[in-house]
Amino acid sequence: QKMAALPPKEHPKVSPRLPTNVLFIGLILTAVISLYVQEKVLQTHLFPHNNDGAPYATTTNGHRQLRSSPPTMLFGDAKGSAKLLLKHAQTPRPVFDEAIHLEVERARCARYKLSYTPTTNKQRRRIFWGANIADDSWHAIASQAIETHGVFHSVAFIESNRTSMGDVRTLRFDYGSENKQLLTEGGMFGSQTKVTVDYYVNEDPEELETLFSLEREHAQRALIIEVWKRNGMTPNDIGYLSDTDETFSRDFLRAMQLCDVPQFVSEGKDGHNKCAAPKVYGLVAIFEGSPECASAEEIYHPALMIGECIVGIGDNTLHPKPTRHNNREFNWRTDNYTYHTHYSALHDKTNPPKANTLPSNVYFPLYNAADYRRTPGGYFYGDDHLPLYIGYHIHNFFDDMSVLRKKYKTYGHAQINALTKP
Repeated sequence: QKMAALPPKEHPKVSPRLPTNVLFIGLILTAVISLYVQEKVLQTHLFPHNNDGAPYATTTNGHRQLRSSPPTMLFGDAKGSAKLLLKHAQTPRPVFDEAIHLEVERARCARYKLSYTPTTNKQRRRIFWGANIADDSWHAIASQAIETHGVFHSVAFIESNRTSMGDVRTLRFDYGSENKQLLTEGGMFGSQTKVTVDYYVNEDPEELETLFSLEREHAQRALIIEVWKRNGMTPNDIGYLSDTDETFSRDFLRAMQLCDVPQFVSEGKDGHNKCAAPKVYGLVAIFEGSPECASAEEIYHPALMIGECIVGIGDNTLHPKPTRHNNREFNWRTDNYTYHTHYSALHDKTNPPKANTLPSNVYFPLYNAADYRRTPGGYFYGDDHLPLYIGYHIHNFFDDMSVLRKKYKTYGHAQINALTKP
């Protein structure tokens, strides 16, 4: 899936690449080493042992008592090496970077050419993550969970009973399933992170005839913002929308939570200017099927946005309502309501008209879930920043070729001969 064309000044320059397989392997090694260290810390402070090696917990009155057994590991329909990742993801551990250390945060912000004002940013911005989910690889899901453990306020997954092309499918994360329990109760994303699975079901006969491919995907994705609202998102929170196999790096997400991010304020240099260009995105490293296969392609997903500029969260009395493709509210905006055309629909209409000018103090449309993926307007991190890549696309990490073929036949950008193509 590709974004609409970006304005010329938003096109990133191509810089020499570091070997992306090295970056990804570094990510995994860092995660595993971090887990090992955290597990030792957890054992030392939360699971002290007696001479016989029995784990104990300290009660509030200072006495020690035998701690109950660790929770049973859940694996759902995972196979092979995915189980190893899931085991790591479910291992109870503290959030190692939860505390705010001024020098650490200043150095982190500087990596992205951002400042840090501790007197203003005294606590981290809350991040609400959301993604559609279907037959996604547990490798991708567990890697995402390990990288972002303890970062998110909440996680919203949306599953549908049909594929993007309208084919009927059995819900994989249905009520009562171990797959759903693993996502929502396994603690993979952190003990304080609320994880939910909701369902998009639309069996309207007329819609079944016309709603397919990317439009159906966007209709499903629109529910994410509804869940964010249900979970208490405010205009000052961050909405983070991606596919399940896309993730920003932990370091970048932590920077977005605490640094002075211009795109999270309306005014000032590089500010979003009343939601004219509020999106935060950047260059991510793509791995195709394996950490050993680094792709030369580039994508500009996922994306972050401040709640002030999100449909249903921001103030809709200030922001004009745009026209949208096929007059469907869940679709992306028509071009005349985008940054790419300098919002031509909002140009001055006085008599005589002032061509290619916008009225003073104009507000711009709020972004829906489809706009996250399709509508340009924001700031690109990466390339001339360090590090070069600010995230990962863990693409097609399937251990079953039949699942991979089914994906390419029934989801976005479908290939009719996917089941038989060599």
